[in-house]
Amino acid sequence: RAGGEVIASDASLGLITVAADPGQLQALASIAGVTGVVEQFEPIVHRTTDRVGLRAALQEVGPITNASCGSRIISEADTQLAAASARSTYGVDGTGVMVGVLSDSYNSLGGAAADVSNGELPGPGNPCGRTTPVQVQAEWIDADASDEGRAMAQAVHDVAPGATIRFATAFNGDVDFANQIRNLAAAGAKVIVDDITYFNEAMYQDGVIARAVDDVTAQGVVYFSSAANSNLRIGASDVGSYEAAAYRGTPCPSSVAAFAGEVDCHDFNPGPGTDNGNGFTVSNGGSLRFLLGYSEPLYGVTTDLDLFLVDSVTGSVVAVSNNDNPGVTDNTFEAVSYTNNTGSTRTYNVVVGRFGSTARSPRFRVVSNRSAGVTAAERTVTSGTDVIGPTSFGHNMTPKAGSIAALPYNSNTAPETYSSRGPANYCWLPVNGTTPVTALGNCAADTIDITATDGGANSFFGSFSGSTWRFYGTSQAAPHAAGVAALQKQYRPCRTPAQILAAQRASGVPIGSFPKDAVGGGRLQAPAAISGLAACPASPWAPFGSWSAMVDRIYTDMIGKAPTSSQRTGYVNRLSAGSLTPGGLVAELRRSSDHVNNVDPVTRLYRAYFLRIPDKGGLEFWIRQRRTHGRKLNWISDNFANSSEFKNKYGSLSNRAFVELVYQNVLGRTGDAGGINYWTGKLDKRTASRGSVMTGFSESSEYKRKQVAEVDVSVIYILNLRRSPSTAEFNALVGDLELTAIKSTADVAGDLIASAEYDSKVP
Repeated sequence: RAGGEVIASDASLGLITVAADPGQLQALASIAGVTGVVEQFEPIVHRTTDRVGLRAALQEVGPITNASCGSRIISEADTQLAAASARSTYGVDGTGVMVGVLSDSYNSLGGAAADVSNGELPGPGNPCGRTTPVQVQAEWIDADASDEGRAMAQAVHDVAPGATIRFATAFNGDVDFANQIRNLAAAGAKVIVDDITYFNEAMYQDGVIARAVDDVTAQGVVYFSSAANSNLRIGASDVGSYEAAAYRGTPCPSSVAAFAGEVDCHDFNPGPGTDNGNGFTVSNGGSLRFLLGYSEPLYGVTTDLDLFLVDSVTGSVVAVSNNDNPGVTDNTFEAVSYTNNTGSTRTYNVVVGRFGSTARSPRFRVVSNRSAGVTAAERTVTSGTDVIGPTSFGHNMTPKAGSIAALPYNSNTAPETYSSRGPANYCWLPVNGTTPVTALGNCAADTIDITATDGGANSFFGSFSGSTWRFYGTSQAAPHAAGVAALQKQYRPCRTPAQILAAQRASGVPIGSFPKDAVGGGRLQAPAAISGLAACPASPWAPFGSWSAMVDRIYTDMIGKAPTSSQRTGYVNRLSAGSLTPGGLVAELRRSSDHVNNVDPVTRLYRAYFLRIPDKGGLEFWIRQRRTHGRKLNWISDNFANSSEFKNKYGSLSNRAFVELVYQNVLGRTGDAGGINYWTGKLDKRTASRGSVMTGFSESSEYKRKQVAEVDVSVIYILNLRRSPSTAEFNALVGDLELTAIKSTADVAGDLIASAEYDSKVP
């Protein structure tokens, strides 16, 4: 009845993307169960030529046609990244590897068939014999479509000509983008690359799109994204963003204060003075676009920050974004844009206001996105906890993906000035349903992974220079890196996404003196990226004699008994089909009811009582008490409380001292007087045992969330390697899992199962 067409949905996040006439938005909002209707901003791709310029150039010049294999156009990345050398040295061309490409469109302009016949893309009639056609999973047919996805596919094909290519549009909203990522993986893609940014992506958390990236990398897919083209450089300074560790309230400019509900504005001066604006000077005809994000979790937004642009001459607000973040969007996103048409150079102040009575002061970031004609910036250097410069964010910088910077095809001395810089800070666990997630112990930074070629030659896309079409932007750099990954996956198909990316980073050649936040590991080199990967086992189930033997061992180690025949068959089928990895099997069993109810609660008790990693013998003994004898958790906890280890560590504690210890060990803080008195009273009256008090805390949702990574690492080591991890191993892997999300549980388990130590323990 509202007249909208459902484009995509994600039930777990309560999100639906609908195409509707603007006049129907109120009707959509009135549908029962709808909590809010928010406009979906069209995403941006990371090329440097705008749509009008692209179409005009293509109409004037037309595509280049060279209908023979020997004369086909090959991007200079083939030599700059030494991909041709790698193919020759290692006998690889990407055969057997599907690369998924996500962009705006593939063949909306109708030139794909000519690309195939000219050898630029694979398909029937390709003069080089590369006859497997590009698969189109989802196309975007629109007057604004540019076929950037086809240009990206050419970049992949130049580096990995044997790879299969599958395209999907990412232009039907962020929910559909996420679904297309998962669909590419389901179709068999082992490498996926995109060049897209949605403005509303969370800046401090893996959101809708990044969660899909997390999902597919857990399945063994190597994911790449362009870092973006948003770096704003004034002289020798990168000035494209401002980040404050905390909001600092000060009175607003009068024009902002006139907006009802704006209680104060951020003080951009980290020193003793005050400054309620951050100025950018723009030439006539220049434009500003800024995005705001702040550190609160999706579905748990309580603060309402707004974004303004204020004319420094007139004092008037020329652009404002004041979404109802806690009440409608459940997102921490605002965006403003403005073009200076005053006839002269003008300075505009970015102002961040705080709406409503909530007095929280979250960390926040304002990022310039493709601002143009900027001649000066008020703040050019980092000062204290106020950070200036980094502009990459969202899934483009998520730790599980390779974030790719751009290097011009004809120079190895400096990255492109527009290539976005890192780092990005992650302060929350990835979005997980509509329940707000917990904060990480500390915000963790992730940055650029590697740099690859842009401006490479192609048949039709970008800007026409001399006699060559040149595709500039991180949009071309990313598929070049993805092509190298296809070569790596062919040569070492067993290697995980984390290992593939680590090998790429390690292969890098320094680019001048530019830091990691600009170029990551440096200029990608395909031969070293391949040689840096360890050899795969002789058989996929090594060191076992079969998939069945592997399943029996892993299942028995993890669950304490052999799998049933049907369970064994199901796991073997999935492993042999490639839809499940050995590490993924361990991760699935970690989520089983046996682990949730028996293994994890006991493991948490070790940390709660003794602040240590469980010992192998002890953990196995107490797990058996749960599994075999049905012992209550409180009974086990009482045994811990009465153990000689506990008494030797803490001495003879009064009931109050015990409760105070519980608060410190489990919650990491001093208990409130009311809570301490309550629990002490229960112990004094003997209506609760010390064991039951401890489990009341150790089984709280707060402690469970805090202990996820610690429990994972402890259990995976003890049950699979049959020893406890060392402190160094424990801390490193907990950091990877929890603080930076570099690895998943499946990655950790897969690495252990592939290790020589695990091999030595298989009879």
